[in-house]
Amino acid sequence: SSTTPTIAGTGATEPSGGAYTRIQVENNATNITQNGTGTGTNTYALSFAESTSNWGTMTNYVIYDSLTGGNMLMYGALDRTRTVEAGTTLQIRAGQLQLSFVNP
Repeated sequence: SSTTPTIAGTGATEPSGGAYTRIQVENNATNITQNGTGTGTNTYALSFAESTSNWGTMTNYVIYDSLTGGNMLMYGALDRTRTVEAGTTLQIRAGQLQLSFVNP
């Protein structure tokens, strides 16, 4: 997202067009390594399709329960923002996405 979502699940700005689609990651032991304390880490690289237009500067990750529409499950600020121009393949390397599952 190029904007910071709200806790209510609104305010995320996903890229529009330019070959952007959400990527699906099943929450299982093959895809997400859990350390037993409520933290999960991606076990393989997560790659978006190569952009065919500028997507803007991505500042936050957002996780939904659906490939389109759906409910926002979690979001957070990226450690480093990333400007995605045409011809860019945005990738999160294995082990780089660490999610903590706690009740607010």
